[in-house]
Amino acid sequence: MVSVQSTAQFVAAEQADFAAMLRTLPPEEWSTPSLCSKWSVRDVVIHTAAHIHNQQNDHAVISQFASGSEEALGAWLESPPAEPTESDYRSRRRFARGELMVHQQDVRRALGIPRVIPSERVQEVLAFSLQPIGSLGVAFGRERAKGFAARVDRN
Repeated sequence: MVSVQSTAQFVAAEQADFAAMLRTLPPEEWSTPSLCSKWSVRDVVIHTAAHIHNQQNDHAVISQFASGSEEALGAWLESPPAEPTESDYRSRRRFARGELMVHQQDVRRALGIPRVIPSERVQEVLAFSLQPIGSLGVAFGRERAKGFAARVDRN
């Protein structure tokens, strides 16, 4: 089982990696289609930040960032998540790991920006997404993983 502290560190590291990449984008790339059907890069970043901050149903916040600056959106993505109650702290943060990793790839691949993901992060997200609770948070990963094989290069 992953500790709350290591999960929080994982989330912070993924947030920092994603935000650093976003700071390099010229303004026109924010409207580029992502790998998420019908979503631009900006839409994916808003979705990801909203989930990290448990504001995915707060339409006022989402509208604010939809029309705001790229800098403000990047800062929101990178800001520490609001701390949920202790009872759901661990699972919320564990879901955030998959959101950050998968959606960062949705943006990077659409823009042709490669990334080598640290293998320990990939292992943690895969392990969680293959559990029944994790599968719900990572696009039904358990069902999608049937027959999946991965190769990890340790270079």
